[in-house]
Amino acid sequence: RRADYALAVFAAVGVLLLSEPWGNGIDGLGLLLALVAGACWAAYILAARRAAHFFSGGDGVAIAMAIAVLPPLVPGLATGGSGLLSTHVLLLGLLVAILSSAIPYTLETEALRRIDERVFGVLTSLEPAVAAIAGWLIIDQRLGAMQLAGIACVTAASVGVTRTEPEPEL
Repeated sequence: RRADYALAVFAAVGVLLLSEPWGNGIDGLGLLLALVAGACWAAYILAARRAAHFFSGGDGVAIAMAIAVLPPLVPGLATGGSGLLSTHVLLLGLLVAILSSAIPYTLETEALRRIDERVFGVLTSLEPAVAAIAGWLIIDQRLGAMQLAGIACVTAASVGVTRTEPEPEL
């Protein structure tokens, strides 16, 4: 629908205002990598939605995490060596894995079971806004007029997309 496209553009404008890519000029390689990352994020949303409906419970997340650990395993072991096997490092790694991957991806999977991927995509535009607010609250990072406008845009787009979403199936 046109409203969906308009809200997605509004969210994208908000993210641009938050990131201010024009501040120090645009690096061509950085822009290309950002576009590739955006395409990968879109592919992730579509693949995760399919997996959420194919696998029950947290099975899909568990399988994905078991596969995702493989690529960095050899370089990690090569550079970290036996120091990675200390109790402190293993417990810290487990804590990071749970807090930064297991819980968020499980919650995302549950969300994708219940809402449309277009709504999920716009709602994820809130992540930079939340990060900016956290930076302001925790490390006293300055938020200028552009960042505040960006936060307002992604928030408005997220509210708009959830208002036009049909009631979720439970």
